[in-house]
Amino acid sequence: MPPQIPVDLTYADQRIAPSHRCSQPPQAMASPPLATIGPASLLLLYGLDITLLAVYGLYALFQTLVFWQQPASPDSDDVKTSPKIGPEIDPAPCPNVTLQLPIYNERHVVQRLIEAATALDWPAEKLQIQILDDSTDDTSDQIRAVLSRLEAAGKTQGISIEHCQRRDRAHFKAGALQQGLATATGAFIAIFDADFIPPPNFLQRTLPAFDDATTGCVQARWGHLNPNSSLLTRAQAVGIDGHFIVEQQVRHRLGAFLNFNGTAGVWRRDCLEQVGGWQGDTLTEDLDLSYRLQLQGWHIVYLPEVVVPAELPVQLSALKRQQFRWAKGSIQTAIKLWRPLWRSPQPRWRKLLATLHLTQYAVHPLMVLNLLLILPISLEHSPLLNFAPLFTVAALGPPLMYWAALGELEGEELGEDERRSFAAWRSHRVGDAWSVWAFC
Repeated sequence: MPPQIPVDLTYADQRIAPSHRCSQPPQAMASPPLATIGPASLLLLYGLDITLLAVYGLYALFQTLVFWQQPASPDSDDVKTSPKIGPEIDPAPCPNVTLQLPIYNERHVVQRLIEAATALDWPAEKLQIQILDDSTDDTSDQIRAVLSRLEAAGKTQGISIEHCQRRDRAHFKAGALQQGLATATGAFIAIFDADFIPPPNFLQRTLPAFDDATTGCVQARWGHLNPNSSLLTRAQAVGIDGHFIVEQQVRHRLGAFLNFNGTAGVWRRDCLEQVGGWQGDTLTEDLDLSYRLQLQGWHIVYLPEVVVPAELPVQLSALKRQQFRWAKGSIQTAIKLWRPLWRSPQPRWRKLLATLHLTQYAVHPLMVLNLLLILPISLEHSPLLNFAPLFTVAALGPPLMYWAALGELEGEELGEDERRSFAAWRSHRVGDAWSVWAFC
């Protein structure tokens, strides 16, 4: 504590007698939170903050270097890369497949999704489509109209189609998927959100990966229908491509924990039922189920060659809601599963990478905290500033990862649009920081 400095209560135009002096200290003015922390505590907090940031940054750099060392290829002999996939499979032994289409107030895109689902190249008698409709607007009427039109055109002949509506939205998407599972007839469950358009050969290209009896889930790569609509959509495309082009491929190659991304994937039904199905106690039911699956010995296969395009949110409000769910849900999942994860017989390196994966959204509040602390720490001439070069190297990790993803997709140097996308991508990370802080 700093030494107490006596205060002279005698003013130039007024003298205060000792008997009238305040027996209680004057009420202190409200101070910023950091102003109440002593120098030692401030230094400790800053040291912890930059250490954690360095760990996450070096992890991103590590993934980028691994990706550059051996870019994934569908013809690679590496046992951890995606299995070879053919253009088609024999229709005779085709298994029964259920398509689950969770819908909530998607009036602008629901027609496109249903048309794509009914156009999948798969025997009609072995295809079931469940439209899991939780809508509260006129989307339900549009669904009925689309189904009537497709039926009149003969495009749904032989396909079992269910339009499922619940009385309430208990557990939201997880609840809808779990309820649909009760009446699903397929041995495999494919899931598509409303803003995705599955290509006709999607099932032909993904189901061969289930030849391995330990494969519980197959995840395809997300594409983009409108990446150049605005600076906002370009920024989103950068972030999503970094995840699917670099992070998912590297994790798959290393044998680390992967995650189903909630859509554009297929599940083995036996696996779903064995691990307890969909649970609604987190906002990221897909991440939760992915980890429960792998903790019980199942595997997730990632197929970067199979691309399912989707429409990116064009409004900032929609993006903020999406990012809030992802950020808060990942922290919820980390809190729920960290004990089972670290008590499991998994190798320690796999547990560590899984922990970094589950808590990756913590980076954003750490960055905000760093901005708040850097000025007072600089004024204190902290010895931690001597480690600035190391932290600078760590800070290169995330930008290089997204640079690598863009380079893999474009095959050329970044242009002005991509550079502007980086700036926009960094700016909306602040919203993720608020999401994590709001949960804590």
